[in-house]
Amino acid sequence: MHRQSYAEINLSNLNYNAELIHKISNSPKFFCPMIKANAYGHGDFEIAKALLKTKMSHLGVGLIEEALSLRQKNITAPILVFGMFDSNSCAALIENNITPVISEFDKLEYLREKLPKSQRLKIHLKFNTGMNRLGIDLLQAKQVLKFLEENENFILEGICTHLFNAEDAGDPNGESFRQIHKFFQYSESFKNKAHYSHALTSSAIANLFLRAKHGKQNLPLEISDLGIRPGIALYGGEVSTHEAGQLDLRPVMSLKSKLAKVQTVRKNEVISYGARWQAKSETVVGVVPLGYADGYFRGLTNVGEVLCHGAILPVVGTVCMDYFMVDLTSIANQVKVQIGDEVVLIGKQKDKQILASDLAKKVGTISYEILARISARVPRVYVTG
Repeated sequence: MHRQSYAEINLSNLNYNAELIHKISNSPKFFCPMIKANAYGHGDFEIAKALLKTKMSHLGVGLIEEALSLRQKNITAPILVFGMFDSNSCAALIENNITPVISEFDKLEYLREKLPKSQRLKIHLKFNTGMNRLGIDLLQAKQVLKFLEENENFILEGICTHLFNAEDAGDPNGESFRQIHKFFQYSESFKNKAHYSHALTSSAIANLFLRAKHGKQNLPLEISDLGIRPGIALYGGEVSTHEAGQLDLRPVMSLKSKLAKVQTVRKNEVISYGARWQAKSETVVGVVPLGYADGYFRGLTNVGEVLCHGAILPVVGTVCMDYFMVDLTSIANQVKVQIGDEVVLIGKQKDKQILASDLAKKVGTISYEILARISARVPRVYVTG
């Protein structure tokens, strides 16, 4: 590894999170970790290998290309593709034993044209219950049911939906409960055909199961039996704004670098493009060899913070494509600051910690985007313990 910047992925923390989620969710029979978008930036192949040692039943991705990449690396576990596809993609799904999640009736017809009569194909059906993005509506449901009755080589393995406001999943009067009940209404005719029913993502898992437990409520059996599709929770991200819905998760990714240069900037001199930061006094500045091309947001200009020698230090000047600068003055008189000193952008150093959600708040986004944006040119280093 030639770069001094890298993402450290803690597989022990990943496995801890997976086990905790499984336990909180009453040990569901359908447990499908979402590893789309390169496992939210963590590296889908290594994450898949680690999760195969847990109690998962399937893997979930967004694109056929993501599924094919895993198959080419000898991942043989069931893989669900939740994204859209056209008639040209059907052969790849069939030939590689990849399970499509069907959101439109015409996708079934595309598959029927390519699927040999002697071959069987597992599918999942997705119903639109209010998200209004993808999903089969009530009018199409009868058409789909007729299709499955006439084409017995299509095996309905699962039915699912997607919640648009999972934060309220612990509220019996909330939108999530209305969606779930609508899902049961839509899927009533398919229940006896499907082996799995699933709807619960990370936020829904935390808010539904933990808030129900906190309020000493018994969930209706049909809801507590729903399968789960955790994403951000696996990676230790924030899943709920409700105190009763907090999971004791462990961050999986740390983003680290090293000081590439240490220099003194005189009073009134400026730093980086656009002169957006000017020294009010003599300032010790460190150059960190990582920038927005690596996924460190340009929006962190003059508002970002990093850890060095256990201290929280401010980012100064415009974040560049390959570099950003940090003000080291507050520690320069206390410790010997030099080239090669560790800088933590996300993660823990001594008793201080910076979370992906901390960066997200500074740039007005969510931790999902912070993690998923860490680019492929940042090496991933996998550790345990």
